[in-house]
Amino acid sequence: MNPHWEERAFDDLADPYTRASLGEQEEIARAVERANRLLRQAPELQGESRGGFDRVMFEGRLTLYYRIIPGGIARVLRVRWSARRS
Repeated sequence: MNPHWEERAFDDLADPYTRASLGEQEEIARAVERANRLLRQAPELQGESRGGFDRVMFEGRLTLYYRIIPGGIARVLRVRWSARRS
């Protein structure tokens, strides 16, 4: 089943995405696609546990904080896009 993204998680990506170059926007989109695919398949096996049903997942420069809800669905609560190191 598809992960459910909270509005706040979309908002977290809006600023870095709009400030990014076209190449970086494509990198963000690919990271989101990969994360969604992994969370669709087996969210409980991805990332690291943060206690209870909360987990954190790293997909390249994208960090997703999510919770497993009944039915084994991932609810993406927050995301963070890390700046490239100089």
